[in-house]
Amino acid sequence: MPRKGENITKRKDGRWEARVLKGYDLNGKAKYQSLYGKTYSEVRQKKDSYIRQGSSECGKRNSQKVLFCEIATNYLAHIQNEIKESSFCRYRAIVQSHLLPFFGNRKFGEITTNVIDEFVADKRKDGKLNGSGGLSPKRINDILSVLKQIISYAEDQGCLMQKIVLSHPKADKQHSEVLSCKEEETLISYLLPKCDPSCFGVVISLYTGLRIGELCALRWDDIDLNEKTLFVSKTLQRIPNGSCNLRKTKIIITEPKTPSSMREIPIPSFLITYFVMYRQKASPGGYVLTGSERYLEPSNYYVKYQIWLSECGLGQYSFHALRHTFATRCIENGVDAKALSEILGHSDVRVTLARYVHPTMEHKRANMERLSEVICSQIFSQ
Repeated sequence: MPRKGENITKRKDGRWEARVLKGYDLNGKAKYQSLYGKTYSEVRQKKDSYIRQGSSECGKRNSQKVLFCEIATNYLAHIQNEIKESSFCRYRAIVQSHLLPFFGNRKFGEITTNVIDEFVADKRKDGKLNGSGGLSPKRINDILSVLKQIISYAEDQGCLMQKIVLSHPKADKQHSEVLSCKEEETLISYLLPKCDPSCFGVVISLYTGLRIGELCALRWDDIDLNEKTLFVSKTLQRIPNGSCNLRKTKIIITEPKTPSSMREIPIPSFLITYFVMYRQKASPGGYVLTGSERYLEPSNYYVKYQIWLSECGLGQYSFHALRHTFATRCIENGVDAKALSEILGHSDVRVTLARYVHPTMEHKRANMERLSEVICSQIFSQ
């Protein structure tokens, strides 16, 4: 049986085989070294020794000799079993698609602050993989974060002698999407009468703040109708399958993105009747969105969501707009910011207030009117 995340499998001839990332070619395609043993433990030891030897060899060479692609390869091997599979796939994709084409065959001694600034400028101008233009500051910062980790790894291994400073582009201030009260009412009035569990999923997210991956992974076992709560313990997502071809993908169901994302959320009382109705029709323990053991993956569910928006005349809104709308309505109606932060699964209330709370003009106007009433009563009543 293969060991998850380790690239170790048992062959038909009875031997165990470990495939170790050896490097990349000029096109960013991964190259592997196969190691063999009679037992899993033996081949695992060989793999660990191979990785340690690669790091040791790096430490014996200075930055004038060691190549970026070698350090990047060792770095990925080093973190592969230390982080979530989905995070590793994201880092690996950044290394293969963005960092190696620019830095791959450069020696670390040739990588300076000016070279990195040149890399950033290139990404801002023409960084999209489909050739349609530049990357956003946020996306570039994500890439630079991985580059920074590789540089830090090189320093730890004694492969980097000079100081490299990374200058992160200032992210553009984005206008977060929030449905107006009227749009929210239109959407709910359209979805609820359909008596479709997938339609009801949008309503769940709008009034609990669930992310799309969390919603797609939600099962009836996660919902306690007696206590009127739902428990978020999993997320469903599609990630690259294997190291060679990023186009090959697979579905994984894992724990949410952070420990604070594991949370229990009170269900609003007005939704309980609908939860009871859909549960009666569903298979025990089935997925909430389908009522069966068949799940809906986020990309397919997102297509359905966009169709529903179009059919009720609301235009384009991201699914994450439901989460923003939920947070905004909560603050507008006096929900405690700390309680909201825990419902959303944030570790810091400042994240909640900075990213997810967007008072509408109606709410701002209402606050100004209350201020006006106070001023009038204090000054003009004399």
